[in-house]
Amino acid sequence: MGLTRVMPMLNVLSIGISFSLLRYDISLVEKAVMSTFSSRPKIAEMNILALREAYKYAEKAFPEGLGFSLEKVGPSEERILLQDHQAIALGKILGGCRMQIYYPITPAGDESWFLESHEVFKTIDGEGSILVLQAEDELAAINIANGAVLAGARAATSTSGPGFSLMVEGLGWAGNNEVPVVITYYQRGPLPRAFQPATSRTTSGSRSMQDMRSSPGSC
Repeated sequence: MGLTRVMPMLNVLSIGISFSLLRYDISLVEKAVMSTFSSRPKIAEMNILALREAYKYAEKAFPEGLGFSLEKVGPSEERILLQDHQAIALGKILGGCRMQIYYPITPAGDESWFLESHEVFKTIDGEGSILVLQAEDELAAINIANGAVLAGARAATSTSGPGFSLMVEGLGWAGNNEVPVVITYYQRGPLPRAFQPATSRTTSGSRSMQDMRSSPGSC
């Protein structure tokens, strides 16, 4: 198998080696891989093959493993599985947020779209509602949120990188006037070196964006 075929499966190869060193049941890992690629059976088959080969390689190369094993443990209580944006959205609801204003930007948009699809929540004290509004741009989003807070609502917005740059003036105004508006800043994942620097990425990305989000209004 050529390198170009292997590169997309590096994550699965790493997972196979890691779980082999931990002596974890490979069948459980296979189920997870199958679930991830359930809509693409051929891709799933290739990844399962890569997983097994990596698992067997680690068994032969490191027969002693890590000296301990990872055992399957059933949950002691009912749990829910959430993505990050879902957890943040639920946190806003439970915190009393009643208005979310946003402009679509990756990856922050997922939070607002989740809120839009669940605008009425069942809470302990009854029903909790939230109004979700898509503004024409990030400038409008932060200023509408400021206005909502001044009118008595608990309001918030969410954004990333270049969108946050546009919000800085409105955020500075909120700071000067002690407006308790909430902004959720979503950091983007890293890109290959060839594409850097890029806005709103991790430490190997653009330094200017790190300065911007750590001290907006003073850059």
